[in-house]
Amino acid sequence: MATMISNLPRDLIEEIFSRVPLTSMKAVRLTCKSWNNLSKSESFTKVHIGRAAKREEKTMIVEVMPHKLNLMSIVIDDVTPSAELKGQFSLLHKNYRINQVLHYEGLLLCIMKDPTRIVVWNPYLGQTRWIQLRYFHRPHGIDHFRYALGYADKESCSSLKFLRFLDYFYKAPEEEFFWYEIYDFDSGLWTTLNVTPH
Repeated sequence: MATMISNLPRDLIEEIFSRVPLTSMKAVRLTCKSWNNLSKSESFTKVHIGRAAKREEKTMIVEVMPHKLNLMSIVIDDVTPSAELKGQFSLLHKNYRINQVLHYEGLLLCIMKDPTRIVVWNPYLGQTRWIQLRYFHRPHGIDHFRYALGYADKESCSSLKFLRFLDYFYKAPEEEFFWYEIYDFDSGLWTTLNVTPH
């Protein structure tokens, strides 16, 4: 009796799909609902991007402009150097400007000039998450916050978290300020951390 691909173990299906070229993933996602869900899982995305980079031996760069980001694939050789646009994130409203971009595990964290919000862009899936900040502190026009992205469980790439903290000691103790918080991507909620600053 023949085994259907849908009856194969998930890890074997992920292994097969990880060999599909990035340009053909849209066709895979359109095949059926379970393949679509699998191709959007964080664990699959991480494996697929890593393998694609090794297989194609291309350099991926992010071109940062005030109102958009371009994910570019660059091939530099002696014969035919080339650049190919792989993804793009554009800000439709011209009042929004990108101030800084941080990279973590294929995700791009965009710190905006507007101190009330940030955006996380997943160029592989073409998804964005706008996050409303609960507090902003930019004395003298400078953003003193520190930012980090990470997973609660790095092995399974599940429960993405966003850490935002501030140890501000300018003219301490008159102008010192401390703020520590974590944003949970699953719940969309902020948690303020009660920690003693160093």
